[in-house]
Amino acid sequence: MNSRPISENPVNLFRTREAVAEGGYRCVWGYPHPNGGQYYYEPQPNGPSLPPPDWVFEGIKQEYLVVTEDSRYLTSRPVSPEAYLEFADLALGESAEKEAIIRFASRHGWLGFSCCIHPDAYEEWPRRLGSYIPVTQESAAGKVISSRYVVRGESLSRWKIEIMDYVAHFRLWRAAQEKDVIRLRESIKLRKGGVAEFEWGRPKDGIGLPSFISKESRDFDWNTFPPGSLIELAKAFVIRRINQKLEDNLTFGVRFTGHPRDPFRVEPYVLGKTLLSAIWLQFSQVLTGVSVYKTCGICNKLMDVSECVRKGSKRFHEKCSGTARMARYRQKPRA
Repeated sequence: MNSRPISENPVNLFRTREAVAEGGYRCVWGYPHPNGGQYYYEPQPNGPSLPPPDWVFEGIKQEYLVVTEDSRYLTSRPVSPEAYLEFADLALGESAEKEAIIRFASRHGWLGFSCCIHPDAYEEWPRRLGSYIPVTQESAAGKVISSRYVVRGESLSRWKIEIMDYVAHFRLWRAAQEKDVIRLRESIKLRKGGVAEFEWGRPKDGIGLPSFISKESRDFDWNTFPPGSLIELAKAFVIRRINQKLEDNLTFGVRFTGHPRDPFRVEPYVLGKTLLSAIWLQFSQVLTGVSVYKTCGICNKLMDVSECVRKGSKRFHEKCSGTARMARYRQKPRA
């Protein structure tokens, strides 16, 4: 075998699990429910108690990632060790962008910021996926009790922003590791007065914000950076972003390993509270050298080789290797 289970690897300190819909996910149009899908009855001075007013503002309409109607249960799965690489492959601007996000969610689940929404075509939805909540609406006859159908979903636009954020910093780290000066100069601008700027996303559209490192920065000492070098600055920008994304999103502790050889050996652990934080945590292990990835020699996509005992001999994804073997078999001349 060229790999060993995570439970035997002392450097893997986290094994986050996520709930994944058995039937996958799809996108629907809807409106955010500002009360989080909860309701209560407000006492009225001159009449019966009424539920809160209908706060759904139908002018804010966007797409959400929701569980499909075919999903009857959720499966708890360990976060894939390659989730951080698959997430990096979801670069925006490619064809079938929405479909790629849906496929990723169907393998790994929601990122971790689901909210209650009112789907646009709620009459078509099975009752078991959501619920009707009472609301108070205004009518010609005065206040009447009505209802809203709500389900849980994650904003597709938020997914795209999170992908854009992650991919920008993942690529910046790769450029620093590969000492790609051309890409670094395109990404990082040195301003007058000793200021470095890294900008990701589309700030003109309100997506993403520029980040600055200067003599006034509290998390880095400007005087320690080599003059004119962008490699160390690039790494600093990535470190800062990882720390920002992981802040308040991790759980720490100790536990028994549960391994047959020594089930009561105690080990530390770090768990991401959401899939998104687990992905950034995996990325952080790339920076520290705990996780290692390579490019598959067949599909040219990145693959994690951290669990391989002989990392140099791992050249292909298992699925790519199997496909290649089958292709060679079919090409053999028949007797």
